[in-house]
Amino acid sequence: MAKRKYYSYKEEFRGEAVKRANQPGYTVASVVKELGIGNLNL
Repeated sequence: MAKRKYYSYKEEFRGEAVKRANQPGYTVASVVKELGIGNLNL
């Protein structure tokens, strides 16, 4: 079994992603897809 790789994102990056997800017309799913990150990271 392959070892899972974990990514660490800077607080600023996460904050901006959350702000974007909270804007009208955006969903968490659309933001994580756009940023190329997993939905559990947001």
